[in-house]
Amino acid sequence: MAVKRIWEVPSVHMESPMPRNMQIVFTPQKDAEVGDLSLLVVNLYPHGGSTGLHIHAEGDEMIFIDSGYGEGVDGDKKFEIRPDTVLYAKQGVTHCITNHSDQTMRLICVFCPKMPDERVRLLTETATVKFKPI
Repeated sequence: MAVKRIWEVPSVHMESPMPRNMQIVFTPQKDAEVGDLSLLVVNLYPHGGSTGLHIHAEGDEMIFIDSGYGEGVDGDKKFEIRPDTVLYAKQGVTHCITNHSDQTMRLICVFCPKMPDERVRLLTETATVKFKPI
């Protein structure tokens, strides 16, 4: 069994379309024992941090909301999201998550099939470890 601690996984700060932190935890491009899926942790900053409206042309995404609350968009539907909400974004469907809370919104995202090589490269080439255990 492969084990990682989130605070030890390098993260990359993204400014566009909204400021957020992203960590690729497991993906076959970096972890030989992982099958055809990728696990990504996204931290959206309080009061407006967002994934921005986007589409995944290469596969589906399952998103677990671990903390924070806000709004989700799936195609032309808008809905409230809070902790312990699970979202499923089908391949080719426009979607977005926006944080309206006073705390960081943590998203646990699973991509199936795995994220494209170029996206993994962009999210890992400048990633650094930013968190230290207490």
